[in-house]
Amino acid sequence: MLVGREAEAGVLEGALEVAAGRISQVVLVGAEAGGGKSRLVSDFTAGVRDRALVLAGGCVVLGAAGLPYAPITAALRELVRERGVDGTTGLLPGGHAGELAALVPELGSLSSGGDPEMARGRLFGLVLVLLEQLAAQQPLVLVIEDLHWADRSTGELLAFLVRNLRQAAVLLVATFRSDELGQAGPMRRLLAELGRLDGVTRLELHRLSRGQVADQMEAILGRPPDPAVATAVYERGGGNP
Repeated sequence: MLVGREAEAGVLEGALEVAAGRISQVVLVGAEAGGGKSRLVSDFTAGVRDRALVLAGGCVVLGAAGLPYAPITAALRELVRERGVDGTTGLLPGGHAGELAALVPELGSLSSGGDPEMARGRLFGLVLVLLEQLAAQQPLVLVIEDLHWADRSTGELLAFLVRNLRQAAVLLVATFRSDELGQAGPMRRLLAELGRLDGVTRLELHRLSRGQVADQMEAILGRPPDPAVATAVYERGGGNP
């Protein structure tokens, strides 16, 4: 049972309703580590799969740097598993994956050479077209987890999509650890920049109250918890579900 997040769940539901009217929406969900971001989003997406296509991926950190385009790669692989190669490339101009093949080799061969900046521009454009085509068939929910681990390329692609997915039935949900952004880190600047755009909502999940912690423990245990135990859990950080 999801406890203490009714208002936040309502924000996500409302954003999807607006997006379904072909006005794209973005919801940025932040919290401390263990603060319930993924639980909130997974509960939401589980409840909308009957009326929206849900694609998800997470940022991955390798050493000191994030893996380029990791969440988009994961989302594309999920799409290919569901619709096959032809069902995916058929949504693209000329039926060719182009630079997307660099992320998912199953989509075809990638031509070598050329200007890297031009190739990146084509990649961004193809991701945009693919999302728009998917959203033309049914509302699309794209989830990007752990944005605090995103590399520069992923951040730039996200910014490009937010600015260009304007009249499409797309809800983009990104989660991040608010305590791991750094005081002047690139992701903090990116989130601040995105937060000023139309159609972007930022949700900060606060710790659960003592009563909410007790309610959640009761849901887990199947019985009311001992008050002293519930208090101890709350005081040791149990306000993070």
